[in-house]
Amino acid sequence: MSKARFIAAITVAFLALGSLLSPAVAHAGSVVYYRLDPAQWARIAQQHGRLPAPAPGQPYRPLPTPPSRPTPPTPPVQRPIQPVQPGVGDQAMQMVDLVNQQRARAGLAPLKADPTLMELARTKAQDMVNNGYFAHQSPTYGSVFDMLAKAGIGYRGAGENLATASSVSSAMAALMRSPSHRQNILTPGWTDIGIGVVPSNGGVTVCQIFIAR
Repeated sequence: MSKARFIAAITVAFLALGSLLSPAVAHAGSVVYYRLDPAQWARIAQQHGRLPAPAPGQPYRPLPTPPSRPTPPTPPVQRPIQPVQPGVGDQAMQMVDLVNQQRARAGLAPLKADPTLMELARTKAQDMVNNGYFAHQSPTYGSVFDMLAKAGIGYRGAGENLATASSVSSAMAALMRSPSHRQNILTPGWTDIGIGVVPSNGGVTVCQIFIAR
């Protein structure tokens, strides 16, 4: 065999051996990577600036766990504020005045507008509008006597008038034309009154609550 052919044969054998060993070497490299002991991990981490240099004679300490960031609080849901109907409170007080005017004409003492009764009457009127009924018995609150008891209001006697009309004055006029409603307005023994006026169908729904303390 000539010298040139011998060198060529050796080169081919070397290349063939390299091609056979390459996968094994690559695989071995990945295995060795996972076999690094803690000291080697510490040196690598220190080189990359992820671990402070240990004090002399101190053992290797694992990488510190990064502090957890607190979850920011969920902002409260901003619910739209329901606008107050303009003049509703004034309309209620207007009807209180109308009631007392009628009582004055009959020679009776005026009735005091009680804040709790005013709220109960407004609640009853709003309940009628919301639930589409017109009756002394509420499907939500029961009778006026149930509402007074739940509110903790003591009384010797109580009554209720209801009306729907285009305005407060027309509602008052309609109540005075009805004998039973007129009698409630002009009962001598009443001491306190609550009026609720709620807009409805282009007009108003009215609730009057009378009590004798």
